[in-house]
Amino acid sequence: MMRAVPFVRILILLFAVSACADRSFTPVLPDAKAIGTTKTIFVGTTRAQEPNGTFGFDRSDRLRHLELAVSIPPTHQPGQLKFGYANPDPRRQFALAGQTTLGNEKALQTRLRQALSRLAPSERDITVFVHGFNATQNETAFRAAQLAHDIRLPGEVVVYSWPSRGKALAYAYDGDSMLFARDGLEQLLRQIKGVGARQVVLVAHSMGS
Repeated sequence: MMRAVPFVRILILLFAVSACADRSFTPVLPDAKAIGTTKTIFVGTTRAQEPNGTFGFDRSDRLRHLELAVSIPPTHQPGQLKFGYANPDPRRQFALAGQTTLGNEKALQTRLRQALSRLAPSERDITVFVHGFNATQNETAFRAAQLAHDIRLPGEVVVYSWPSRGKALAYAYDGDSMLFARDGLEQLLRQIKGVGARQVVLVAHSMGS
């Protein structure tokens, strides 16, 4: 029992540290485009939109579509992912450089067709990334951008952002949200099926599987 005490203390400390960081909000910093490498991430989400324009953890029956510009810092090393949350430094951390709401599925399809048309036929892939437990929408976009950048994914990346609570102690909520969000994922896959991609690759992490 004595040997377990340090582990318990460390676990409690980790929860305390994670609780201190507000992960719910990341500002849009257009100037970050001039600092880092910009990666476009398309999003389909069943998160409800908050009054401030962000997408939180509440569930929505409506599938919404976004186009995000993620700035990858010039100091980035493969495998690293540094967040700044409310006060990001684009020189050292991933930052949100732009957020555009796409009004409907046709707008998403148009933008994907445009993006794919600029690529060689052999690179016209779409990777759909489904996040796991304890994730916010912008964290998921950053992870998708990191993945695409680090392993040089061909084509375009679409994130399916289901309404995770974004809390380490909200496993039950996320489990219910994951079941709720299955129809939204099927709907998103059907929407991107006919945009001219060579192939659609589905990548799911953890509970997102």
